[in-house]
Amino acid sequence: MYMPYSLRQLEPLDIKTVPEIERAIFPTLWPRTSFKKELKNKMAKYLVAYANENNQDKNKIIISNESDKKPHNIFNTIWEHLSNIYQQRHLYGDNTQILTLEIIGLVGTWYMTDEAHITTIGVLSEHRRKGIGELLLIGCIEQALASKSRVVTLEVRVSNIEAQGLYKKYGFAIVGQRKRYYSDNNEDALIMTTNPINQNSYQTKFHNLIENHKKNWGESVRMT
Repeated sequence: MYMPYSLRQLEPLDIKTVPEIERAIFPTLWPRTSFKKELKNKMAKYLVAYANENNQDKNKIIISNESDKKPHNIFNTIWEHLSNIYQQRHLYGDNTQILTLEIIGLVGTWYMTDEAHITTIGVLSEHRRKGIGELLLIGCIEQALASKSRVVTLEVRVSNIEAQGLYKKYGFAIVGQRKRYYSDNNEDALIMTTNPINQNSYQTKFHNLIENHKKNWGESVRMT
């Protein structure tokens, strides 16, 4: 069974859409993220979660220039075409076939020395409790491992007990607190960090968590 949501890296084609997604997820966030600048920031990496279903009114991602052939299996199509198309950066054309993929969540990470710091993570309200937030966290940690980071860190609102539970599940522990960190209501933030993710003990636990996520929600396509 496949999960009906997947992950991929943020792309230039997303610039028109992803600010609206961020605004919907974090309506009080200020200042807003400049995703155009972030794409050029060598320290930053972003992943987006998207729904696999076709929807002609949603975010458009080019997958093929053969307009007379329609994909019969979206998962095979993603695997076979997406990496190549992103590398080529095609422009839209009259003979271009388009598959629309609805972005419903994102995670951003800054990489500093041996630390991967999660700057933002969230899912649209109507798509929550479907395993997507956990999928974003999995993709982020996989990306951190590939980048040879030693630990993953983040801040979370003291009132966000649900998110804290997810982070603790993935080995994050509270190591400090930032007073009046959130500007919208002056709420404090908890600082959370993992043990070294390059240790065998953590990687074994992480692998088991991925398997449990797959069992609960289905196998996912993660192009991190």
